[in-house]
Amino acid sequence: MPKTIFFTFILCTSLAFGQTNFKKIDSLKSNINESIDAQTLLQINEQIGKEFLNGQIYLDSSLYYLQKAIDISKNNNLEKEQAKLFFYTAKSFGIAENWDKSIAYFKKSIIVSEKFNLKHGTIAAYNNLGYIFMKTNQLEKAKNIYKKTIQLAKLDNNLYLEAFALTDLAEIYYKGKKYSKALKTIDEAKVLFIETDLISHQAFTISGKIYFALKNIEEAKKDGLIAEQKAMDNSDLEYIFQTSYLLSKIYERENNYARSNSYLKKALKYKDSIFNSKNNNQIGKMELKVKILQQEAEVKNLKQKNNYLITIYILGSIGILLLVLLIFRQLKIVRMTKSIHDVQHSLIKHELDKRKEKQTTLFSAIKKGDDSLLKKQSH
Repeated sequence: MPKTIFFTFILCTSLAFGQTNFKKIDSLKSNINESIDAQTLLQINEQIGKEFLNGQIYLDSSLYYLQKAIDISKNNNLEKEQAKLFFYTAKSFGIAENWDKSIAYFKKSIIVSEKFNLKHGTIAAYNNLGYIFMKTNQLEKAKNIYKKTIQLAKLDNNLYLEAFALTDLAEIYYKGKKYSKALKTIDEAKVLFIETDLISHQAFTISGKIYFALKNIEEAKKDGLIAEQKAMDNSDLEYIFQTSYLLSKIYERENNYARSNSYLKKALKYKDSIFNSKNNNQIGKMELKVKILQQEAEVKNLKQKNNYLITIYILGSIGILLLVLLIFRQLKIVRMTKSIHDVQHSLIKHELDKRKEKQTTLFSAIKKGDDSLLKKQSH
């Protein structure tokens, strides 16, 4: 059974790739063009992203479709949908062991989940944050996150998530050699698992280790055998190795060297299988990281191109505006010049008219004087 809900497959199937359902993906893709409303289009892209995520191989495709769904949600006021979209995106980055981005998206998921009171989503995201901090050996942060998760799960009466968080918290106490706290915590987890009709091989493995550290060999063996069987049922290579190695030490403590050697050989066999699977996984993760980096570089280039185009458009618009202003200014100058010319022409005409009038008046006066003089002479 998985380590935590939702991160199940990071832990349990990361050693054996899942199957990508390409028929389902092709069927979903065929509906994209037929889709009309944004909600349906978002759901189709989300489903395609999840299918690629389940396969764990084409994670770059998973991220691509999940991002498309996120963009649709942002552009169509579907913020509530972002809680699970951020969650699945965080999972994709988590499988690729891009912890920083995984943490960032889980935190985004928490913000949206809390805003819309999505309690299950909030608890699950916190639980996975705790896993990442534990995976990266930030045990104090992980402990605080798991305590928060347990508190939220209790309030929501979510026994399943509470049990997983308690199991992880017990493991942290075990690693810190606080065996009494670890035992108390794992016992609480086991009770909750029984209430949910679930037997977690992780919980029983941790319990066996704690009992062995406390030198309670009988209880350690009992829980170790339960954990081994459940790990085998779930084909969990990591926990088959852990339980086999634990049982090897238990039987050695009981001086049953034949059983001890048998379990040691089994542990070594599965350790080799894990090593080979991890190598294959590592290659896949490296390829994924390269693809993600390439996509990020493409996005960055597109953003730069968009910035350049925006700058060109702005400068072009400013240039056109300045040109229009210049034309208007020139037209204004032409109008003003014409107006000045008209005024000047009017003044000149007025002046000429006045002079002409003066000349006419003078001529009339002279003529009158001459006429008057001639009359006097004639008398």
